[in-house]
Amino acid sequence: MTQWLHEFIQQIIDFAGSNPMLVGLVLCVAAGAEAIIVIGALFPGEALVLGVAAAAGAAGLDLLPMIIWTTLGAVAGDGISYWIGHSKGEDISNWPWLKKRPQLLAQGENFIARHGIKSILIARFLPALRAIVPVAAGVLGMPPKRFYIANFVSATGWAIVHILPAAGLGLAWNTLGAVSGRLAVLVALLLIMLFVVIRLTRLLVNRGMPLLARLYEKAIRHLSEMRWRPAGVLAAWLDPDQPRLAGMAFWVALLLAGMFGFAGVLEDLVSGDPLVRADTAINHLIQGLRTRPADAIMVVITSLGDSVSLMAAVATLIGLLFLQRAWRLAAAVALTVGAAMAFVPIIKQILHKPRPIDIYTGAHNYSFPSGHTTLSAVVFGVFAVVVAHKLSIRGRGIVYALAGLWVTLVGLSRIYLSAHWPSDVLGGMLFGTMLTAAFALLIGHTDLKNCRCSLMAAAVLAVFIGFGGFHAWKNFNGNMLRYEPRKVVKRISLAKWKREGWRALPQRRIDLDGDHGEPLALQWAGSTAELGERMRALGWRKVPAFTWRDGLKLLLPRATLKDLLPLPVMHNGRFPVATFVRQRNEKAGRFVLRLWRSGTLVKRPDGVAPLLLASLRREIVVHPFGLATAPRQGDVEPEVTIGLVENMKSHGVMIYESTAPNKQPLFPVLAWPGG
Repeated sequence: MTQWLHEFIQQIIDFAGSNPMLVGLVLCVAAGAEAIIVIGALFPGEALVLGVAAAAGAAGLDLLPMIIWTTLGAVAGDGISYWIGHSKGEDISNWPWLKKRPQLLAQGENFIARHGIKSILIARFLPALRAIVPVAAGVLGMPPKRFYIANFVSATGWAIVHILPAAGLGLAWNTLGAVSGRLAVLVALLLIMLFVVIRLTRLLVNRGMPLLARLYEKAIRHLSEMRWRPAGVLAAWLDPDQPRLAGMAFWVALLLAGMFGFAGVLEDLVSGDPLVRADTAINHLIQGLRTRPADAIMVVITSLGDSVSLMAAVATLIGLLFLQRAWRLAAAVALTVGAAMAFVPIIKQILHKPRPIDIYTGAHNYSFPSGHTTLSAVVFGVFAVVVAHKLSIRGRGIVYALAGLWVTLVGLSRIYLSAHWPSDVLGGMLFGTMLTAAFALLIGHTDLKNCRCSLMAAAVLAVFIGFGGFHAWKNFNGNMLRYEPRKVVKRISLAKWKREGWRALPQRRIDLDGDHGEPLALQWAGSTAELGERMRALGWRKVPAFTWRDGLKLLLPRATLKDLLPLPVMHNGRFPVATFVRQRNEKAGRFVLRLWRSGTLVKRPDGVAPLLLASLRREIVVHPFGLATAPRQGDVEPEVTIGLVENMKSHGVMIYESTAPNKQPLFPVLAWPGG
């Protein structure tokens, strides 16, 4: 995947480098669309500006033309919005889009009333006001000269602020790519994830939270109006005017969610649910992205999340609570953390789930749940509850979010370093959440008025960072060696593979979510080059790697199979190492043979060869609504696979077929080069 994604991004960069004028026009249109009323709310102009600027920076394009193009687009966008407001006046409030949102125009007018000409400069950098303030300026009759001076200044600043950092990231991509393509891909993925999280958080805060608040108030009102007495009691208990009761309801809900979630993960593991197969697939995918610098970062994070670092923070917290004579609270902290440290080894011993790699001994050699994640969730959850006790709802939300972010980083470090499966980390988070909620309910009536929370928070964090940092530094080299990437490759003799070894390999393709796909009808003990020689003689051809240009062809309304490459379907977190096709006709489609690594080597008489797993599928294309092209895959009849096997036999391929009582071959078919 790393190589494919690196090539995909590199081709975008090459395209930007060879089309500087087109890059400028895209920046101009995107910046303009972002600032136009209605369009700005629907069109992701800012994201497009950042992406194109990053590609242009990586291609080495001159920054000044990009800034000029972006400035011109931003000036034009605000100018169009101003002209609309100036020409329509108050009648613009009757537009359907604004009529449904009357508060928007009022917000823009109030903003201008408070800040005057500065509102044009400030609103450019505020997504919620960017497209409405210029309209409001036109409606209020702001003089054009004053508006356009402020418009030009703000547009220039906005262009510089967006183009320079994005182009710098593009240049960093080129530099990192020269050092390591995998490192560049990992950085790109992290930036994309960060951008998506920020956008989703903004959407949740701006739209989701007000909606939930209205629904909550409506539900309370409906319950209070019911004649059924328990409904009235429940309404009083959940009344937002009673913060203590509302807080208890929140922690009860979180406790139940943690309990049921943990029980669900546990049930999936015991029953062999697709979650277990997804663990392996995700592990393979992430291990293919590892780099030495990223390893160092994750080792430091995982060291800060181990019991040594966390116990220093817990001891400090309990000691400070004793000094403040908060006996019950100190006991509750000790009890909650102690429960986590006691129950995690017990669960590990009961389940005996092996880790991806062997790094510990005893009970800790087992995997579920992740001790690092569980203990981090409990320690930082308890710490957040204590520290945020006297804060406003907004302040509590920030503290809880920061604690959750750190626990997530610790969990990701365990998955990245292959110390745990994703399900272990998920189980640890849920178990830690459950204990944290129980702690919050336990101290619900504890008096913390005399607790000097801010001072205590600073002291605990100082100890955690100082002692934990020293601990991470002291054990850094040893941990780098402990968590170094390991390729687990099994070796098997040809005779054992034919006799029983083939049964231990997947019989169906495994998707990234753990679900089963089509049958893996062929196991090939040989290289792709050896197979390619035989397949060419049978009328098959090997296709090149799938690139972004091939993906763009799916947008063509009438693309044919000859125009398209087969999609790079994943098996167990791995992309195909080779793909062969045999064209039939457009209506009947084509056959596609994909091969993936199995992680096993077969000792043939002439040497050691990789064991590859293959699926055979039929592929056609459809044209939904006549606007695009969509590949459709389907299973092939057993006779087709049998025919392929017979043809391979005739070209010197050695075939081993186990047969059913009716003498029909059973799949998978085992094959290796003859001679």
